[in-house]
Amino acid sequence: MNASAQREADKVGRGRELALLLLCTLEGVEAEGREAALELALQSEADEDGALAQLEALRRDAKVRAAASKLVREVLVRWVEIDARIEAASQRWRLDRMHQVDRNLLRLAVVELEGGKPSATIVASEVTRLAGLYGAEHSARFVNGVVDTLREGGA
Repeated sequence: MNASAQREADKVGRGRELALLLLCTLEGVEAEGREAALELALQSEADEDGALAQLEALRRDAKVRAAASKLVREVLVRWVEIDARIEAASQRWRLDRMHQVDRNLLRLAVVELEGGKPSATIVASEVTRLAGLYGAEHSARFVNGVVDTLREGGA
């Protein structure tokens, strides 16, 4: 992979990370208000030294914002359908019992797996990495297992 392609892949990965943070925020918003809340979250300024510093750092780059926005908007449009697929694939785990990070990473995984780009291997690797970074102790293993089921067509 040349340097330019690597930079683009990094922006997509950072967009995925921003999408995760946005989805975790949007979960607490009623369904009909999520689109407006997304717009506000993408455009408002945060205090760089405050709790939203990481979100702000990711939002600064227009390509990262665009990648995140595309992923989140796809989840918003198909939220109920995506959740049904996750519940079917997660055997014995209802969504409301899952860690918030796990739920939202799985939502992103469904969208990306169906889109075919990036590859299923990259999607699984990236959501597992983010689960390890932001999730609970066993999140990475749990997310990886559900993504494998989704990849195999188990939902």
